[in-house]
Amino acid sequence: MALPNAGIYGRLSPRDDIIARDHQENAHVARMAIIYDRLKNWPFPEITQTYTWKDTSFYALSVGMGSDPCAREQLKFIYEPWLQAMPTMASVLANPGFWVRHPDTGIDWANSLHGEQDIVLHRTLPPEGTIVGQMQVETLVDRGAGKGAIMTTRNDLRDRATNDLIASVYATAFMRTNGGVRRPSGAAVAAPRSAFSNS
Repeated sequence: MALPNAGIYGRLSPRDDIIARDHQENAHVARMAIIYDRLKNWPFPEITQTYTWKDTSFYALSVGMGSDPCAREQLKFIYEPWLQAMPTMASVLANPGFWVRHPDTGIDWANSLHGEQDIVLHRTLPPEGTIVGQMQVETLVDRGAGKGAIMTTRNDLRDRATNDLIASVYATAFMRTNGGVRRPSGAAVAAPRSAFSNS
């Protein structure tokens, strides 16, 4: 594969070097097909994360809470005596990170798009504590060769002390070039969970 132009100095810039390495890695992944059983049963490790009231407050500030210092309904998310965690903070807790980049997934990650995010709260997210996250691939839908595939993951967040389920975080990705999933005969094809459905 041809690399990006080296430029007038005859060598790649740091940014172009990163792009070139990504192109080479992605070319290898693109030649692979998703194997249904392997991806559906991807071995996610448990992720344990401890967060404090400062993390909760900083998250709220980062999404715009406190922009109006006179708005009492905003202050409860940033001011310690009244502190509450924003429900959407669940989406950034105990996450395994950019796991789709692992070559064994068979995912062409450079041509994948984050499509939907959905959070189901089973109880109130505490303003501080230790959370254990366990992710799994919930559905994998093959739209056919040349038509892509749709994958939905679910990350269950539990309180480490009580093992109570706090939230389930769903994420749907559209894998535009990964159609034609190698699926065992007789495997059921589940419909993807959608934030736009009534279920």
